[in-house]
Order: sequence, then C-alpha cells, then structure tokens
Amino acid sequence: MRVFYVELHCSGCGQLAAMNSPVVYADRAGYTRLWHPNCFVCCKCGEALVGLIYFWKEGALLCGRHYCQSIRPRCLGCDELIFSEMFLQEPNGHFWHKEHFCCWLCGQSLRVQCGCDKRQSK
Repeated sequence: MRVFYVELHCSGCGQLAAMNSPVVYADRAGYTRLWHPNCFVCCKCGEALVGLIYFWKEGALLCGRHYCQSIRPRCLGCDELIFSEMFLQEPNGHFWHKEHFCCWLCGQSLRVQCGCDKRQSK
C-alpha cells in the first residue's frame, strides 16, 4: 500500500500548511482553498475572520463592513451605508447622504462656501 501526502498551501500567505496544524476552510470558497487561522482575514482591512461571519466575493474574503460597502456606498458624513437612491457623489469618489453634505457648524451646504471657514482661520 502506498501513502501519498499532498502539500497544502495557505491561500493567504502561500506558505505550506503543516499536516499537524489547524487550518480554516471556507465553504463559500470551496474546499480546494484553506488558510492558516491568522491568515483568514478581510482583504480590505485585515480584520481576523475566524469565528466571525465572513463573505466571499469575486475570489476575496471580506468582513461584513467591507462586503456591504462593496454593494452600497458609505456616507462620508455619518459612516453609514446609503440605501436611498438620493445621495451625492463627489468627483473624488466620496459619497454623502444629501442631508450630511453640509458644514457641521452652521448647516450650510458644502456646494457654497460658508462663513465658518473664515472665522476659524483667524
């Protein structure tokens, strides 16, 4: 009888996964991929995902925050997802709820220069 050993490599770091060490399999990624527990992290922020809900999108591991952000924009003013279709997007790629695109001191829309800038620079 012959015994064959297959070398398994971590999908995160690419290093060999020792036969006697724990590995993480992600159902959504298929059982051909595995990770060292320390390598099973969100590809955007590096948050450890062992024991947490994770998402698999387009070949990448994501935490809940970054998965949701890949589907809906996030308001720069309040850091919440924007579910309304009525929002603003700046040319630099920032998104805002319409009601949050304003000066936090006086409430003036950021489309118009408010007097707060002049008062603060003095």
